[in-house]
Amino acid sequence: MPFPIYVTSKSNKSLIDLLPFSKPKTVEDIIIVDSPPTIKKYERTRRPVIAIGGGSVIDTAKIISGNNSCIAIPTTASGSAVTSWAVLWGEKERKTINTKKPILCDFYRNLSIKLNAAARENTYYDCAFHISESRFSVKVTADSISFCNIAERFLDKYNKNKKIGDLIEAGNYAGRAIEITGTNKFHAMSYVLTLEYGIPHGESLKCIALKDKRFDWADIDNKARKYKKYYEYKR
Repeated sequence: MPFPIYVTSKSNKSLIDLLPFSKPKTVEDIIIVDSPPTIKKYERTRRPVIAIGGGSVIDTAKIISGNNSCIAIPTTASGSAVTSWAVLWGEKERKTINTKKPILCDFYRNLSIKLNAAARENTYYDCAFHISESRFSVKVTADSISFCNIAERFLDKYNKNKKIGDLIEAGNYAGRAIEITGTNKFHAMSYVLTLEYGIPHGESLKCIALKDKRFDWADIDNKARKYKKYYEYKR
């Protein structure tokens, strides 16, 4: 089996040593991701890929792995470890590309994953909106509802015990729901905040939830209507 490439972030790089896989031998065996994937040509690897990190890390891993095996160990509630697409960002556009769904690995349950308060809050809002948008999607199914119910139970556990593993688990089940229904209205609005104001994805959803007074929400809502998925939200 070819030696794997690791994809991670600076904050999660130390967790590689705790994984039961072959350890990287050179700096070329590790790709550090410090921002969401941008719209550019990604060089695909013929080697298996192991990703440990949040949505940007796992999306990058899914892109470069192509049809090769990709093991995903999530450290946030983004849900990227269970979906078959990745998001690319340009200065004025957002692009979704189809990818092979990675192999979800639950080693996150045994790792001391550290997320600061802001990161926890942002990924919590991302997960919560995945649940909400899936529930009110025109594409809702019995399976997507079931996944939403499980995700909500894990969010309830997290609210009580603040264990990051439960938050990640909630994100995985919410991601399974979104794999079926896709996102819609509020994620479309978040794209406007990210592209026009440079606000990261999770934080943009928090702004929407709290109706941040910095923004003209009627204008944001109107601009979000250019995304077809906006109209897949039941009213």
